[in-house]
Amino acid sequence: MNLWVILPVVGALLGWGTNRLAIWMLFHPRRPVRLFGWSWQGVIPGRRTLLAESLSQTLEEHLLTPEDRQALLDKLEIERHLDRIVTQTLQNQIPRGPFQKVPALEGAREKLIDVLRSQILQRLPGKLSEIDERILVEVAADIDVAGHVRQRLLDLPMDQIEILVKSVTRRELIMIELAGAVIGLFVGLLQAAVLVLFEKFVV
Repeated sequence: MNLWVILPVVGALLGWGTNRLAIWMLFHPRRPVRLFGWSWQGVIPGRRTLLAESLSQTLEEHLLTPEDRQALLDKLEIERHLDRIVTQTLQNQIPRGPFQKVPALEGAREKLIDVLRSQILQRLPGKLSEIDERILVEVAADIDVAGHVRQRLLDLPMDQIEILVKSVTRRELIMIELAGAVIGLFVGLLQAAVLVLFEKFVV
């Protein structure tokens, strides 16, 4: 087996292995390992707090601003939700028993619920229109998206974070490994060419 085979194969294996090790070191070791006075820890476990702070801050300042949150709340179909809530509340509060005991009142409960629901919903929009803007502004301001995301990232086990990141970036990570192999292959070919030329012109 000559240099044109050995060096490219070794270079490809080294390039692939180096990039694979670099990807592994993003998540491992999970806890600091001390060796000869040096502390070694995976990038993500070591910078987890900083990453959570940076991601949550970016989310709040650029991706989901208070204005964005209020716009999302504005799109909620409040009337539809109110209709459902009022109907369920009336059905729970008005018992079936008295109406079932008197045949003449059959169907009266549903009609009573329908009348009460209509009366309540007719009055609610007028009152809500006077305060809904203020409510939406206050609710949007109180939604701490950044704090929630930051705490979730800090609470999530590292193995789940690793699985999540790898599942999302699986293709890219494979391409990085393959790129290392390809670069190593070309480096090996270059080394073989240099050695052949050296032997031809110098030796």
